[in-house]
Amino acid sequence: MDVVSWLRSLGLEQYVGSFHDNAIDGDVLRDLTDQDLRNLGVSALGHRKKLLDAIRRLKASGDDRWPAPAVHSPASERRQVTVLFADIAGFTALSRELDAEELHKVVGGFFERVDPIVVAHGGYLNKHIGDCVMGVFGAPISYGNDAVRAVHAALEIRDAVSELADVHGRRLQIHAGVAGGQVVASTTGSVSHHEYTVTGESVNLASRLAAAAPPGDILISDAVMRMTRGKIDCVDGGWLNVKGFAEPVRAWQVVRCRTEASTDAGPLVGRQAELQIFGAAVASCRASGRGQVFYVRGEAGIGKTRLVEEFQRVARDGGFDCHAALVLDFGGGAGRDAIGALVRSLLNISLTDGPAASQAGLDSALAAGLVNQDELVFLDDLLDLPQPPDLRVLVDAMDNEARRAGRIRVPASLVQRASRARPILIIVEDVHWADETTLAQLSEIALATARSRSILAMTSRVEGDPSGSGWREEVAEASLVTLDLGPLQLEDARALASGLLAASSSFVERCVARAAGNPLFLEQLLAETQQSLGAQEVPGSVQSLMQARVDRVDPVDRTALQAASILGLRVELGALRYLIGKPHYQPNQLIEHRLLRYHGEAIMFSHALIRDAVYETLLRNRRRDLHLAAAEWFAASDDPVLRAEHLDRAEDTRAAAAYLSAVQLLVGSYRYENALRLSDRGLEIAALPVDRYELAQSRAEILEQLGRVRDAVAAYDLALTAAIDDRARCSVLIGRAGARRTIDDMDGAFADLEQAENTASQLGFTAELARIHFLRGNLYFPSGNAEACSHEHEQALELAKRAGSVELEAMALGGLADAQFIRVRMVSAYELFERCVSLAQEHGFARIAAANRPMAAMAQFYSGSAAAALEIALLAIAETAKIGHKRGEILAQNAAALCYRELQQHGKALDHTQAALNLAISVGAKRFEALSLYIHASLLRLSGDSDGALDQVKHALAIARETGIGFAGPRVLGELALITDDPEVRASSLGEAEGLLARGAAVLNQLEFRRSAIEACIKGGDWDAAEHHAKVLEDYTRAEPLAWAERVIARARESVADHRFRAMSTPGKGEQS
Repeated sequence: MDVVSWLRSLGLEQYVGSFHDNAIDGDVLRDLTDQDLRNLGVSALGHRKKLLDAIRRLKASGDDRWPAPAVHSPASERRQVTVLFADIAGFTALSRELDAEELHKVVGGFFERVDPIVVAHGGYLNKHIGDCVMGVFGAPISYGNDAVRAVHAALEIRDAVSELADVHGRRLQIHAGVAGGQVVASTTGSVSHHEYTVTGESVNLASRLAAAAPPGDILISDAVMRMTRGKIDCVDGGWLNVKGFAEPVRAWQVVRCRTEASTDAGPLVGRQAELQIFGAAVASCRASGRGQVFYVRGEAGIGKTRLVEEFQRVARDGGFDCHAALVLDFGGGAGRDAIGALVRSLLNISLTDGPAASQAGLDSALAAGLVNQDELVFLDDLLDLPQPPDLRVLVDAMDNEARRAGRIRVPASLVQRASRARPILIIVEDVHWADETTLAQLSEIALATARSRSILAMTSRVEGDPSGSGWREEVAEASLVTLDLGPLQLEDARALASGLLAASSSFVERCVARAAGNPLFLEQLLAETQQSLGAQEVPGSVQSLMQARVDRVDPVDRTALQAASILGLRVELGALRYLIGKPHYQPNQLIEHRLLRYHGEAIMFSHALIRDAVYETLLRNRRRDLHLAAAEWFAASDDPVLRAEHLDRAEDTRAAAAYLSAVQLLVGSYRYENALRLSDRGLEIAALPVDRYELAQSRAEILEQLGRVRDAVAAYDLALTAAIDDRARCSVLIGRAGARRTIDDMDGAFADLEQAENTASQLGFTAELARIHFLRGNLYFPSGNAEACSHEHEQALELAKRAGSVELEAMALGGLADAQFIRVRMVSAYELFERCVSLAQEHGFARIAAANRPMAAMAQFYSGSAAAALEIALLAIAETAKIGHKRGEILAQNAAALCYRELQQHGKALDHTQAALNLAISVGAKRFEALSLYIHASLLRLSGDSDGALDQVKHALAIARETGIGFAGPRVLGELALITDDPEVRASSLGEAEGLLARGAAVLNQLEFRRSAIEACIKGGDWDAAEHHAKVLEDYTRAEPLAWAERVIARARESVADHRFRAMSTPGKGEQS
């Protein structure tokens, strides 16, 4: 007995772990006592009573099945049908001419001739209304060609009635109407009377068409004409104004049945050209060690899957290992996505392996060298494994871009390493459903084929094809072959048909002609004729075709198929068994009928169109109930994303809250793109104010993490309107202020913080007040307002301690360090940065530590020794790079360059400035690009490359002027004055820099500019000016002297003194000194 499913059926899935850990199987379960349940951790009395009652019922029944979820009977369903109305023309006049007994005899004779014709054509004789016969084709049983059968029946009725004896000298005629479409088929009525019937627009239309048809004519609807095209000859009957229809309805007048033209047909064997291209690629890959990419594209059912199956056979014959995955549009489960499944296959981990087995497989791959240590953090994510504590800290510290980059890079690296042992073929189907991340992962794998013994083959529908010019440019280095599959040639279709069905050529030819080269349609048509070789023409509607196939399985399998359609294209057998309440169900008959197929340990619909067609048969209430049951299953399986999606499809009021839970889970895993999609959907359906607020707030925060800051500000606006109370409004205002700071909307940020502070102060929101003061301190930092900056961060620190928030305390310490930094109190700043970093590391706030350590290196550089600062800078580089903190890494790289410059190791310094420059360019940080160019120029100058230095410093100056010259302009101008040999350029550069400093500029400009100015003045022989700059630097750092500044000042004064001594010692020079 499946104890897990039994517990889930009772709604007590929280005890699954305890039952498993204590080895409670079906036999032990029957003997559990109240005390046993207590020992298992079932402390709630209500839960124990519920379990004991269920155990008693289990023992009494002797059955090991669990109760099915509350789902309605499938008696009522949506069906694709064709409705026939036929009645006697001129019946009203006839009824006036005949007495009741004679009229009754005429009507009776009419029904005796008509009813058997309806039944003989596979129709359901639904009812008699006066002289009218209503026949339904497609319910309760469908034959797949129900529209053709209905028209054939109408024509035969017309001929049969014309043979009846004249009545009062009048030849009896009928008029008929035939219409098709979706209806609800069910048993309706009351206790006194009930009957099976259909309800829908098609019924009314068929009746109206019959009334509008002239005597002896048959009018069919436009939908029926399309389904019978090629089988029935008809002429345009014009547009009719029909009661109950807002717009005119097009009608067609039936002339006769058409004799089918004999046509050839054939199989999948026909893709010979594609197979030859692929076979050549396999041989080339083995010989050259380089692979290719195949992109197989075509409409649904055209044979893409069958072709790549043949690719696998060819590849295996060529010594390749094959790994296949499928992109799903809905369903599946966490860790079972296409790339996750591919990674599992490459690591020899089954899709059904639990965490322990998956971890063991990953450990084996690591030992074998298939994966690297630094990839484990991303592989745990791809395999849906819990992160160990040391890696969790790393994941928490990474930004979204770093996590996404790792998820994209690692699968491709795995493909490359796996291909060293044996060449491999990667199959990924249905990429038209792939999201942006999956496409990026496939791009990396495609590029990997160019440098490894691997071939990638993907399939896509034409609709939604993602392989536009942008994607193709990304994989330009790979050898890409696009195979556009069209309909099979007739000869190929015939070969396929003969392989699937041993039947008379007439049947095969008719099926091939109707399938029009679509292998899926042909396969399904042939499968139907295996059930009934007497079947006539086939329909053009996939819905009717699939309906006919489903009708040929027994009720249990039919119910199972409908339940499976709820779960998506790929179905977990356990979930299906839960939905239908049968713990041992096996879908053997459905697989025999080729409606489902095995996919590893799971099952799949043979084609998405089959799943869609089956899903459409479900009535809204039954569909809702099944989705609710699926939501319960996925809740017990700890999959909040699928739970939310099923609640949504069930139109359940809990769906919005469920989406919020799913969003929070995804945000915690840094899957911001998926979280954004779910938050958007949650907002669309949220009715409760609390759900709208929390989803709107989450959406704004997600957009900020994704770097879409302006969109985030707009999202915060929505969240503010949805805020449910003062605390919520305060939280939104704080979030919006932070986003506005990022886009340099300082006035807006200050205004938001003022509003938030008023509320937080009145209501005593301590933690919120700490954040407000921290953010305001950061707003003051770039303006150089040290007093205000320091005051705000001091308040933030006090409030953080009062709130008991270590995170806020660490942030405030970093803010206080910034305040000391802009006061040029580098010793004090360094001590505060160290306290911040130490506290953040101790409590696992790696991102705070990474943001502040580069600044600690800079403070140490100016206040202490370059060697000590270098150690901190190198540690900061590794730390920021690991978590993707680009701004911090740029600062750390430049700090390391300054340290190496001071230590006169110019080559290493150049390496770090180049790394900083590359990073700044990649993220579009123009101000940091100018800063990196300035340091690079100084190193080229010291290395003797004056021309290169001049080019770099001019470039830096141009960027500084473009982006705000106060940030780096004075130090860039100082370096230009030092590099140039032109006295006028030197003088103007020094003068402009002095003006900028007088107006206020970033703190390091004073330090670096004075150093450059001293050297430039010495180079130009302006000794008094050199001494002046040394004096300014001394005064600037007097409050807290810096070792770096003292060295610069000492060298300057020593040079000036030496010059003056030499000048005084040289006759005639004394006056010039």
